[in-house]
Amino acid sequence: MLGGRTRETRTRLTGLSAHALGLTYERLVRRRVMLLATHVVLGVSVAVIWMSRQDFSRLKYWRRAAGIFALASALLAGWPYVASAVVSYRSTSTTRLGLAILEVILFIGALIGGAIYLGASSGLLPVWIVVIPLGQATVFVYAARRLTSHQDS
Repeated sequence: MLGGRTRETRTRLTGLSAHALGLTYERLVRRRVMLLATHVVLGVSVAVIWMSRQDFSRLKYWRRAAGIFALASALLAGWPYVASAVVSYRSTSTTRLGLAILEVILFIGALIGGAIYLGASSGLLPVWIVVIPLGQATVFVYAARRLTSHQDS
C-alpha cells in the first residue's frame, strides 16, 4: 500500500481516483529508483577513489582472503551510502523538494569525502578512516529521515 505509514497519508489518498492513485504510485517508484541509483553511483565512485589511494603492495594476491580484504577496504568508504539508501528507500515520499535537497547533500558529501581521500593519500590516521565515513553516514541518514518522510507539508 502506498504511504501506509501514517493516518494522514491514508486519509489524503482515500479520495483519489484510481488513475490519480496510479500516477502517484508511479511517481513514487520513479523517485525511489532515481534515489537508489544516485546512492549506488556515488557510493561506487567514492569507493573507487578510496581504492585508488590505497597501497596494496603488501597484499599477497595469491592467498585465499586477499580479495575479501580489498573488498572490505572498499566497503569502508561506501557504507554511508548503503545506510542512507536503506533509510531513504523505506521512507521515500512523492515530494520533489526533499529528494532534490537530499541528492545535493549526497553529492556534496561525495565531493568532500573524495577530496579528503584524494588529498590525504596514505597520510590519513587510522582513526579518520572510521570517523569520516561515520560522519558521512550520520549526516546522510539524518537528512534522509528528515527530507524523505511521509509527512504532509
